[in-house]
Amino acid sequence: MHLINNYCTIIELRQAIVGGFFLERKLVKQGRDALTVTLPSKWLKDKGLKSGQNVYIDIEKNGLVIKSEYIGKSRETTIDVKDEERGMIWHKMLGKYIDGYDKITVIHNNPEITQAVYKMMLGTIIEEHTHNRTVIKSLISTPENNIDIIIRRVVHMLEQQANLLVELSQKKTAFNDVQEQEMLLDSNIYYCLRYINKYHMQMDSYKHFLVCAMIEGAADILTQIAKRIGKDEKLAKVILEGVKSYNKYFFTGNLKELYVALRRFRNNIGTKTFVEGLAFEFAEALYNNLGYLMDAGG
Repeated sequence: MHLINNYCTIIELRQAIVGGFFLERKLVKQGRDALTVTLPSKWLKDKGLKSGQNVYIDIEKNGLVIKSEYIGKSRETTIDVKDEERGMIWHKMLGKYIDGYDKITVIHNNPEITQAVYKMMLGTIIEEHTHNRTVIKSLISTPENNIDIIIRRVVHMLEQQANLLVELSQKKTAFNDVQEQEMLLDSNIYYCLRYINKYHMQMDSYKHFLVCAMIEGAADILTQIAKRIGKDEKLAKVILEGVKSYNKYFFTGNLKELYVALRRFRNNIGTKTFVEGLAFEFAEALYNNLGYLMDAGG
């Protein structure tokens, strides 16, 4: 899927999250125990906010997030994808889903592809589906309260995909099963991106985006390995153990143990065949982004 290239660059995402700059404000005493802070005039003007109107405050572990509207407010949109190519339909529909819209009306002349894309939109149902119109509606009224839980689920799915790789080398499963597991992981990646964008817009959210992009890229490599693994059960088991170690230490915040485990993983991979090269690329994808992922996942 190549999430970074398809949706935004890291710099653009960071600017979108933090507004491209930081502001410093003094706390002003008001009453016995209360402190007040002024809000930037440009932000107030952009949001059309005036004295007496409400803003909404989320209490996070590292600060407060002030929003101009309640996150539960329903948002609707309509997109016209008639005569568009399959890839463009895919990107337009998933783009609106990730953007956080609760009701998406799709005007089309390709009911098969619109239904296929809908299957990647976790937490939604098809409210209407005809030969030229599809209405997709969110079922989730109350969001999950912890981004780490969602990311943990995605990392666990990567382990499941690696487990299927071993079964494939043992001829206990088929390549299609690996592909289906990757599609399930992809749909959860999309949900994770939607959650970040809709409910978790914080200054460090770009790190969670990077986690999603890294895991998605690693899952793509696993599928490429599955095409070529043949009967190489030894390599498949090395990969599975590497992913298990990654899953074990990623959420403990133990950078040293994770570092050692990933170096051991890379060193256990041979260097003679093309599929071993892919396996090394997979290990590198997990290893190279180690530093900045810890704050997001640990």
